[in-house]
Amino acid sequence: MMKQVYINITGVLRDTFAKAASEYRKYYIESDSEDEESFEYDMVLPVNTNDISNHFKFQDEDELKYFFFIEFLWKYLVILPQHIWGLLKT
Repeated sequence: MMKQVYINITGVLRDTFAKAASEYRKYYIESDSEDEESFEYDMVLPVNTNDISNHFKFQDEDELKYFFFIEFLWKYLVILPQHIWGLLKT
């Protein structure tokens, strides 16, 4: 008998945005960094549009891309395979 796995895409995306918001808050809003003295990082939640730049404020588009494609994505992808493996074992 073949096992079937069902994925709720809405829940996955919502959880991803919640995790991104948590990382953003941790590294940009609550950070004690002295480097960006004149720039104020901010978030607008919930994420309800397709344009991420409407919800996460960065100094420029390169910084936004670096956060989502390098910092956040790689951290998320390291954790994700562990959850998938757990689903496949059950």
